[in-house]
Amino acid sequence: MDLLNVFPKEQIRWFLMKKWGGYYPIHIASLFHNHEILRELIQVKNNVNFRTEIFEHTPLMLAVLNTDTSEQKNKETRNQSIDITVELLLTHGADINLCDPFLGSPLHIASCEGRNHTVKLLLRKAADINSCDTYNETPLHKASQWGHESTVQLLLDKGADINSCDTNKETPLHKASENGHESTVQLFLEKGADINSWDLNKETPLHKASKMGHESTVQLLLEKGADINSCDTNKETPLHKASEWGNERVVQLLLDKGANINSCDTNKETLLHKASEEGHENTVQLLLDKGADINSCDTNKETPLHKASEWGNEQVVQLLLDKGANINSCDTNKETPLHKASDEGHENTVQLLLDKGADINSCDTNKETPLHKASENGQ
Repeated sequence: MDLLNVFPKEQIRWFLMKKWGGYYPIHIASLFHNHEILRELIQVKNNVNFRTEIFEHTPLMLAVLNTDTSEQKNKETRNQSIDITVELLLTHGADINLCDPFLGSPLHIASCEGRNHTVKLLLRKAADINSCDTYNETPLHKASQWGHESTVQLLLDKGADINSCDTNKETPLHKASENGHESTVQLFLEKGADINSWDLNKETPLHKASKMGHESTVQLLLEKGADINSCDTNKETPLHKASEWGNERVVQLLLDKGANINSCDTNKETLLHKASEEGHENTVQLLLDKGADINSCDTNKETPLHKASEWGNEQVVQLLLDKGANINSCDTNKETPLHKASDEGHENTVQLLLDKGADINSCDTNKETPLHKASENGQ
């Protein structure tokens, strides 16, 4: 302040329009909650809704963002500093609902960071609780995604739309489920959130939790009545997702709860196809132990052994062969697993298949042998 007072107002006014790294002085004063200097800058030139050059942040957004993690300030002092800065900006006409393309509104920012004190202040000042950012995400989506349960509770108590949808039609429950925030999921379900809501791909919260391997969240959703065999646009069930991502414990849980082990997606791929393609050996073992059809065919008549061979998943190939998979099965082009492995240059898988009796001179519909495939691709 002493340094600021050295300069005449007209000179300060001129410097207020000078940028440093895309930021103007009013942005920097707001970001670090230097409210005494901020008050002087506003009196010289009121530009409280000025946006930064690159990210379009307003002073209010930066005040709420609060990057100050100094241990010298306790939580109470920090909150007080934020309050004074936010109040000052709002008093002088800062637009509380202006949105940044990436951060959203000040309420989005505070909710994303779980700053309940600031959320309460902004709501008292008439911030739009259901405002949407570029992706149609509300502050409730943000708090849910990061698992800020107390912030979620606060927003719901103040009337936030529990089933609001973003551009992907994901609800806050989708966000919480995908990130495994079990207590937040519990809260949503107690408040009446739609447990089987669909996103654009017809994925439910159970699909999300299963895909990411959040076992306890999956357990909770199932206990609360989630549809265990719900299908997305590709006809994939939550069990497909868990198998594809190798989430063995979730696969076990879903099977124990009665999920269909031989369900097929739009390409007629089973769970065993998914796990074999991705090389999830333990999941393949589990599915086989539970009775999965080892020679099931997709629309191209490819078996799980075709998938594992094509991707060079040697351990899975060994397991499937040990369990009796048809080594010379043909797809619609009459390609065998050996064709697939040769085409991709998976030498160890080729060796294994040959050791187990694969037909070295089998021909596809073009009368190409595995040697043709390997030669054509320089393997």
